[in-house]
Amino acid sequence: MRVSSAFAKTPGAPPSLVAGAQGDLEFAVDAAFVYWGVTGAVMRQPLAGGAPEVFAHADAPSVRGVDDAHVFWVDGELLMTASK
Repeated sequence: MRVSSAFAKTPGAPPSLVAGAQGDLEFAVDAAFVYWGVTGAVMRQPLAGGAPEVFAHADAPSVRGVDDAHVFWVDGELLMTASK
């Protein structure tokens, strides 16, 4: 997993990447984005900052990982993938 310089240790509140997320959060990080699941969608947000966006629609996704070209998640009993 790559740790972004956007998360440098500075005094004050930590940055909020996934505002509004509730409960346990499973996520994956690549060189440009953090990915996570919410009811109805796989979301992503730039590590450099910016608004979250829907990456893919899914009923109840649990993000499992990323590689150079794909994002992987489990939705129910199905392993799903989508190209970045």
